[in-house]
Amino acid sequence: MENNTNKLILIYSITALCFALILEYVFGLLPCRLCTYQRIPYLLIIIIFTIQLIFRPSNKIIMALISLCLLGELYFAIEHSLLSLGIISTSGCESAVKLPSDLNDLKNALQNNTLIIDCENANKKFFGLHLSTYNAFASLIFLILIFKNVFKKK
Repeated sequence: MENNTNKLILIYSITALCFALILEYVFGLLPCRLCTYQRIPYLLIIIIFTIQLIFRPSNKIIMALISLCLLGELYFAIEHSLLSLGIISTSGCESAVKLPSDLNDLKNALQNNTLIIDCENANKKFFGLHLSTYNAFASLIFLILIFKNVFKKK
C-alpha cells in the first residue's frame, strides 16, 4: 500500500466488518438484507488489498477496484439510510432470521412476528445517526480522498 489513504480504507473496512459481525453474533442484533449487502464491499476491499500485498498489481487498478467497491457501499448505505428514515420505501428490505431450535421459542417468535427484521429495526442509531449513514459518509470521504490523490499534481 503506497499511501495513508489506502491504509485508512483498509483499517476502516476491517473495523466496519468486525463491528457488524460483533453486533450480530455477540449482541444478537440481526441484520436486514441491506445490512448484509453493506458488508460485501468491505470484504471485497480487504480481499483486494490482500491481493495487492501478494501480487503487487498496478496501484491504478487497485484504486479503480476500491473505488468501485466504495461506490457500491455508498449506494447501499444511502438506500439503507433513506429506507430507515422513511424517505423511500420498498417491500424488499427485510430478511428472515435464524429459526429458533426450540419449538416453544419458535412458537413465541411466530406469535410476536420477530422472525423478520426490517431496515428500520436493523439499522441502529449511534449518536443520533443510523449506522448506514456513517458508512455513507465514510465511503464518500474515501472516494473524495482517492480522487484527490488521482488528480493531484506530481
